[in-house]
Formats: sequence, C-alpha cells, structure tokens
Amino acid sequence: MNVRAQLDEEIARMFYTGGLPFNFARNPHYQRAFTFAATHDIAGYVPPGYNKLRTSLLLQEKNNVDKLLQPIKATWPEKGVTIVCDGWSDPTRKPLINFMATSGNGPMFVKAVNCFGDVKDKFFIANLMKEVIDEVGHQNVVQIITDNASNCKGAGEIIESMYPHIYWTPCVVHTLNLALKNICSAKNTEGNEETYDLCNWITEIHGDAVQIKNFIMNHNMRLVIFQRYSPLKLLSVADTRFASIIVMLKRFKLIKRALQAMVISDEWASYKEDDTGKANFVKEKLVSDDWWDKVAYIIDFTMPIYDMLRSYTPLHCLAHSLNPRFYSDGWLTEGHGRVAPHRDGEISRERMKCFRRLFPNDDDYDKCETRREERELTQDSATIQESLAALPLLKLVRRYGGRIDGELSELESAMENMKVEMLRALERADKLRRTTVRKLLQALSPVQTVKFLAASAEFQLTVRKWGMQKGQERAR
Repeated sequence: MNVRAQLDEEIARMFYTGGLPFNFARNPHYQRAFTFAATHDIAGYVPPGYNKLRTSLLLQEKNNVDKLLQPIKATWPEKGVTIVCDGWSDPTRKPLINFMATSGNGPMFVKAVNCFGDVKDKFFIANLMKEVIDEVGHQNVVQIITDNASNCKGAGEIIESMYPHIYWTPCVVHTLNLALKNICSAKNTEGNEETYDLCNWITEIHGDAVQIKNFIMNHNMRLVIFQRYSPLKLLSVADTRFASIIVMLKRFKLIKRALQAMVISDEWASYKEDDTGKANFVKEKLVSDDWWDKVAYIIDFTMPIYDMLRSYTPLHCLAHSLNPRFYSDGWLTEGHGRVAPHRDGEISRERMKCFRRLFPNDDDYDKCETRREERELTQDSATIQESLAALPLLKLVRRYGGRIDGELSELESAMENMKVEMLRALERADKLRRTTVRKLLQALSPVQTVKFLAASAEFQLTVRKWGMQKGQERAR
C-alpha cells in the first residue's frame, strides 16, 4: 500500500471512530491543515492534544476572533448599536438569554447567560442588559430590543431611566405574532368575549388543520401515502414561531390538490380501518369547498397585518425623517395623503422628543434644531424650484396667450398652489431668522447687543437706500 492510500485510511478511521460527520470534510480549515502539513517540512510534528486544544489554543483563537470583529466594533461610535436580546432553551432545557449587538456593518454575538435557578424578573433582566450596555459602551448604544413580555418591558423602562438616550423598543415580530394569535386562537376569557365571538370559527379551522396534520404524520402508512402524492412535507410549526397558524394554513393551501387526491385514492380507503371516524373526518374536511374557502379567507385577511403594523416610537420617527426616500416625489405620489416627514405633525413631535433625549444639553439641542430647520427650508426651496421648472406648468404658461376654455383656471390653480408653497417657505425662513437672532442676543453682553442692533439697523437702512436708488434708475 502506498503512503497516500495509508494516510487516507488513517483519516477515514479518525472520522469513523470519532463519530465525525462526513460534512466535516468540507470544512476549509480541515483542508487547509493537511495542505499546510504537506507543503512544509515539519518532521517530528505532534498534533495538539486534549489539554492544549481546550486551554491555550482555545484562548488564542478567541483573541483571533476578537481581532476579526474589530472592524465592526470600530464603526459603533459613528453608526450606533442596537442591543438585541432573546430567551431560549438549549437541548438540556437550560434557560438561556442571548445578547447580540447589531449595527450597519452587521450583527455580532456578545454573550449568552445561563439563567438556571434565577428569577427572571425585570430587575434581573435589567442588570444583564446593563452589563452588556457597559461592555459595548453606553455612548454607542441607541436602543435595546426585546419581546413584549411584562418583565422585558419593565427592564426596558429601567434601562431608559438609567440611560436617557437609550430607547427600549418592543420586537415587531413578537408584536405581530401576538396580534395574529389573538385573532386566530381567540380564547373565551373575561374581556375577550367580543373577539372570541367574531374569531372563534378561525380557531376551529386551525384546530381542524392540526388534527388533519397529526392524523397523517402519526401513522407510518398514511404518511407514506401522503408522500406519494406530495413532494412537500406537512409542517410541524412550533407555537413560538412567528405567525405559526398562518404558516401552517399556507402550506395546506399549497398542497391542497395532493391532500384531496390522497383521501379519494384506493390506498387511503385500504388503510383507514384502524380509525374510521378520524379518517372520515379528514376526508370530509379536505374535500369540502366551504372548508377550503375559509382557509383561503383567513390567509387573505391576515396578510395586510404585515403592512398595517407601524411603530410610532420617537426613534422610528427620527429614522423616518432622516431617510431621503420619504421626501422624494416617487414616494409622496405613490399613496394618497402622503406628506414629507417635516410636514407631518405627529412625526415632527416624536422626532423632537427623540432629539431632546439624544441632546439633553440645551446648547447642543439648539444647534441640532437650527440645522434641522435649515435642511427643511432648503428642501422646501428645492421643491418650489422643481415645481417652477416642471413640464406641465411650463406648458400652461407657454399656451397662456392662446389658451382655450379651462386652461386659465388650471393655470390660476397651479399658480395659487405655488403661492401657498412660497408663503410657507417664507414663513419658515422668517421663523428661523427670528430664532437665530434671539439666540444670538441671548449669548451677547448688553454692550455687544447694542452694537449688534445698531449695526443691523445701519445695514437695513443701507439696503433700503440701495433699493430706492435702483427703483429711481429703472423709472428713468
């Protein structure tokens, strides 16, 4: 046997006796290790043993991973960080809480905490959050996201009180899942009677689907019959999965023809004797057009919930205001009643709340507010200029001399709208000018204030005199 074949056998035995999955052979580090050994003269080399792998080499690799993550961490002061935490259980049922830091350059795992034996109240969770925030740097953190459980909400409120610039934001996916659960799995409890009366039939349809799925999947021969008619599997969706009911019903709708073909087949009739009542129930539902219409209706009317959910936290309003897309003509004309963020009263109010929290110092807040007003005034001016040069308005102006009935009123309407926009921009500019002057005077001493007002009056008189001279020249 040649050397290569002998080495192959030794590597294969390593897999077989160590219980290594064959997929491990695709690991690039596995390939790289043997390539490195084959191309270097390392006679007498002994691979690392048990203790070295679990101590010094492990610590060395941890340091290497930290170096690889450094480019992501370097962007945190500039782009900010969102801390995301979620609870789960490992295969041994130990309760764990994961923490991740995510930013514009990607997410990064921070740590997982074993909470076995601990009471996971709001104070315990808040302390864990504080540790992660301090590790990341509280000045880098913009928000922390958790689910909507009462203890998580309470922990978020504690964090907001400790760090005024950090927001607690509920997980949108969890919020949506709760909303769909209340509709699709309504319970007849006190205070929920109306929802139960309206949505109980949805719960029944979901129960039917679960019973059908279990009847097929819990019997080997029925499962074999199903797989002959459908290349897709029936999904076993956990209740914790986002919109688990909708996911299951969508799969049912997708394999509708296969399910119907299965229950009317001769094979199905042969293997139903062990539980005739349940088999007849399954067949009755799957061949019923009324049952499938209800399934389709549930899917159709719950789909808009994905688009309906809108967050109104100050942080979301600030992000909405800073996105150039929401100022574009394409977005504004895409839907009825849309306005630019700086013209939306609610968005503006929530944005100002966010600015106040992010800039608790009055001077910093005033500077930020002035810059925001300058940007919005520039945006309004640009919109007016674009409207003046717009093709429809130019056509109306060019045809003004030879207009036909109706075009005069159309032109007057367009000019009136333009006048309103100009007046609005002038009011904003005048407000910004008054605010700037007031802030300037507050910063000046009494003597400096007198000198400034005198210089301003002299400048105004000079401009007025110059304007009158130009008017007289034009009159000649």
